[in-house]
Amino acid sequence: FELNLFSFIFSLPLGVIFGIWAFKFKDKWKGSVSKAIKKLNWAIFICGLGMFLVYTVGFKLKWLPCCGAYDHNLPNIPPITNFRLLDCLIAGNFIAFWDSILHLILPSFCLSFIMISFITEMTYSLIDICKTPKEMHFLSGKICFYLSFIFNSNMITELTFCTNGFVMLMTQSINSGDIFIASATIYCLLLTFIIINVLLNILLRIIPYIMELVKKSKMDNIEEKITTTSKPIQHESVSDSPEYVSEPIVEKNSLTLDASNENKKSIPKEIFRNLKSKLRNPLTILGIILVIFILILAIFTKWIAPYDYELITGTDVSYDAYLPPSSEHIFGVAKYGRDVFSRCLYGIRTAVNMGFVSTLIGMPLGVLMGATSAFFGKWVKYVIDTINGMILIVPGILFAFSIISIVGNDIRNFYWILGLISLPIATLLTQQAISYEMKKGAITPREFSKSNGTKIRNRLPNIILSILGVGCLVMGLSILIFEILCFSGLGDYSIIGLGTDVNIGRSRLTTAPWASFWPAFWVFITVLGFIMLGSGLKEE
Repeated sequence: FELNLFSFIFSLPLGVIFGIWAFKFKDKWKGSVSKAIKKLNWAIFICGLGMFLVYTVGFKLKWLPCCGAYDHNLPNIPPITNFRLLDCLIAGNFIAFWDSILHLILPSFCLSFIMISFITEMTYSLIDICKTPKEMHFLSGKICFYLSFIFNSNMITELTFCTNGFVMLMTQSINSGDIFIASATIYCLLLTFIIINVLLNILLRIIPYIMELVKKSKMDNIEEKITTTSKPIQHESVSDSPEYVSEPIVEKNSLTLDASNENKKSIPKEIFRNLKSKLRNPLTILGIILVIFILILAIFTKWIAPYDYELITGTDVSYDAYLPPSSEHIFGVAKYGRDVFSRCLYGIRTAVNMGFVSTLIGMPLGVLMGATSAFFGKWVKYVIDTINGMILIVPGILFAFSIISIVGNDIRNFYWILGLISLPIATLLTQQAISYEMKKGAITPREFSKSNGTKIRNRLPNIILSILGVGCLVMGLSILIFEILCFSGLGDYSIIGLGTDVNIGRSRLTTAPWASFWPAFWVFITVLGFIMLGSGLKEE
C-alpha cells in the first residue's frame, strides 16, 4: 500500500497533464509525445531499471538507500497497524519515519512509470467517455488491464529492491516446495481481485445513472425558468444542442458516395495504401526499425555470436569470471567466463521465439472474442466484456506463479501459460481496435447484423492492420512477462534467458554491473520495438 501510494503521488500530476494533452492536442506534438510516453512506459523492464538505479543512486552516488524497506540498525517499531509509516508516527520515532520514506523513493520512482501510463489512459478515456456516459462501463476492461499490469510491476519492484511483500512470500514458498503457503497466498489475492472487479462494474454502472439524473434535473430547471418568462420559446434543433455529439457524418456520406469506387479497389492494395499513411507516424517507423533489427539478431544468432552455444552455457569454474569489457568480450564476461554479448544474442532469440509461439496460441481466440464483442454489441458485448474483465484483472505473473508451482518451469509449459495470459489481452485490444474503426466508419452493430457489406468492406483494411498491431502488442507484452518470470527465478535454466542473466548478475552488481545491465537493455529494446510497431499500426 505504501509503495503504491508514493508512486501514485509521483505520477498523478504528470499522468493528468499527459492525458489532457493526448486528448486536447491529438494531431499536434503534445498529443504525440503523450501517447509515446504512455507506450514507452509499457516497455520498461522494471527489473533492469531498478538495477540501474540501485547501482548509480545507491552504490555509486550514495544518495538513497538501495534495498530493503528500512534500516535494520534502527530500533524496532511495534507493528500496530502493519503500515510502517503509520507505526513510526504512532511510536513517535520520526527518524525511523524519515528512513522509511527514503527507502520508498527508488521503488516508487520505478513503479511510477507504469502509474503514469495508467493515469494518462484513464484521464484520456474519462474525458472522451463523458460525452456518452452510458458507455462508461466499457472502461472496466481498461481499468482491469492496468490494475493487473500495476500489480505485476509492484511484485517485481518488491523483488528488485528486496522489500517484503507477496512476491517474496510466493517465490520463497514455491522454491522451497511449500505449496500450502503459496496456494493460500494466491487464493487470497485472487479473491481480492474478483471483489475489486465486481465493485468496479457496479460503480461504473451507477455513475452514468447519477450523471443522467443530474443532467435531467438541470434541464428541468432550465425549462421552468423559460416557462416563467413571457418570451416565446425557441426550440433549438438536436444538432444545435451543445450536448449533442454528432457521428462522423462527413466520412459516412463520403463512404456512401464513393462506394462504387471503393468496391473496385482490392483489399491488399487498400492495406498497402493505409500502411503507407501509417508510416508517417514516428512510432511506426521506430517500431519497424527496431523489430527488423531484433529479427535479424534472432534469426542469424549462430553466425553473429562470437562464441558457440556450448561455450556460453558451460559451468567450468576454471574460466575467469566477471571480466570487464574488452576487445575479446565487448560486453564483458559473466559467471563461469560466459561471454555476455553472445548470451544476449541467444537470449533475444529465446525471447522472440517465446513471444511468437505464445501469441499464436492466444491470439486467434482473442481476436474472435474481441471481434464478436465489437460487431454484435449489446448483451453479447456485455457478457464477453464481463468474463474477459474477470480474467484480465488476475495479474499474469500471479497466474503464472500458480501454474508453475503445479506443473514446473519446463520451457514447454511457458508457451501455453503465456498463451493463456495473452488471451484476455488480445480480446480487449481487438475489441477496442474494431470498435474504433466501426465508430470512424459510422458502422453500428445493427448495421453489421443487417450485413451492410459496403461499409464493413471499406473499414476492413484498417481493421486488418489494427489486428496486426494488436498481435505486435501482445507479443511484446508476452516477452516482457516471460523475462520477468525468468528474473524472479522461475525460468527454465536449461535455456538462455535475458531475465535469468539479470537475476544472476545482480549478485555482482557493484563489481560487474555489465552482467546485469546489458541483458536488461536488450529486454527493453526488444519489447519496445514490438510495442511501438503495434501502437503505430493500431493508432487511434
